[in-house]
Amino acid sequence: MQYNEQELPQQLIVWRRNPNATHIYDVILNDLSAFKHSYDRLECHVVIYPYSRQITANQFHIYPYEEYIKDISTGRKSAYQRIDEQTNRAFGIALGVLIVAIVAYWQPSNIFSVDSLVSVFGAYVLGKELWRDIERWLVQLTQRRQWRFQELYYRYALDQYTTLTNYAYLAKRRRYGREQVLPERMDMIEHSNSQTVRLCFDLHRWAELADNNVHLFSVHFDETHAAQHATEGGMLGLKLSFNRRRWSHTACFELFQSADGQEMGCLDEQGKWHTRRVFYRHTHLWGRWKWFARSGVSTKEAILITQE
Repeated sequence: MQYNEQELPQQLIVWRRNPNATHIYDVILNDLSAFKHSYDRLECHVVIYPYSRQITANQFHIYPYEEYIKDISTGRKSAYQRIDEQTNRAFGIALGVLIVAIVAYWQPSNIFSVDSLVSVFGAYVLGKELWRDIERWLVQLTQRRQWRFQELYYRYALDQYTTLTNYAYLAKRRRYGREQVLPERMDMIEHSNSQTVRLCFDLHRWAELADNNVHLFSVHFDETHAAQHATEGGMLGLKLSFNRRRWSHTACFELFQSADGQEMGCLDEQGKWHTRRVFYRHTHLWGRWKWFARSGVSTKEAILITQE
């Protein structure tokens, strides 16, 4: 099934409080069979912002992704590895090749001289640094346009599967009582009072999954603040992007909804709240260039998030 603004998914995400450990919330993705064969990728971004002023980002943790990033930052073996930026290297190589071409045209006898080799290496290093400035400039220049140059969305990629990975998946199934899937790419953003987790799944890997729902991650509040969060609530923001890829082009159908306490709804582009509605967006990607084709608020009621 392919979704659109008239055919929207219902109750895909469950935010469930663990009855045996009330400071833990599990986030579950439902109804996989409805979409996993129709798309190539699923992106799921979740923002957690507690309303209590006593709770900061240090008082709750998103597992297992927070642990993976800590392992990477401390140099320990992790299920994920940092994504190396290739564009700046390619730009540096291109600048180096340009220098070689110029020298070969004007002074072919000096192409293998020490001065030429140093110039080529210097051009490569300069090109890498210059691309970072060009990249920032492109992002700022296009940030409010229909055509936008995107920042890198994900900083970490799943490492290659090993035999031990299969045992880890079995253990997680026993632990959570259902399949737990890991995204091929992910990132986490921590602000003073909120945390955001970005997950990108390759749906072809889900073809053989027997379960129709999977465990995405858990949120652990410090036990001293768990009751406070349960009383005062918070904002739970969700973005789902259903992506179909053909060669270098990716067509995306993006959905946005938030749980404001117990009320579900979305904000439109003017910042107006619409109860029990979804903000949708059709976009197209070519590499890091993104075309915002059209967007709006659904005319039909839809609930993407349920809280239990």
